[in-house]
Amino acid sequence: MDRLWQVGVNLICDHFRVLNIDTKPGSLRPTVAVIRHLAFEDLGLFKTVLVDRSHRVKTYDAGIDNLAVAIESGDLVIVLGGPIGVYEEDRYPFLAIEREALSLRIKQDRPTLGICLGAQLIAAASGAEVYAGNIKEIGWGKLQLTEVGKNSCLAALDEIPVIT
Repeated sequence: MDRLWQVGVNLICDHFRVLNIDTKPGSLRPTVAVIRHLAFEDLGLFKTVLVDRSHRVKTYDAGIDNLAVAIESGDLVIVLGGPIGVYEEDRYPFLAIEREALSLRIKQDRPTLGICLGAQLIAAASGAEVYAGNIKEIGWGKLQLTEVGKNSCLAALDEIPVIT
């Protein structure tokens, strides 16, 4: 399974390379701003690929660091997951700051990737309604891509078992 994930991670990183991520003036390497919601969450295989490609990776912690600045600062932003829902802003006020900063970034059409909670935040920042489902979404299932996804750099991942 690790080899399969490595292929997927490389495809996603290639997609961002194809987007020709612009680096900040005076910077020689693209900066990846990683938003982390739990201390033990990390980039996993993404970090190896990004570092191998000479990206600078900076991790910011939700609820501790200034997420608006973090989200603005990255040439690429990766928002990681966590055991909460985007609709729990009353319990986790930093989610509102994250959502607002992501909304600005998305309007600027800047490279952004969300994983789990990160995907919820991007959806909410884009105006989608995000709410709790009737069942827990933890387990394995096959990735089902839309037609757009099947015609993108992610096509090789269609029907691949992933943790949900």
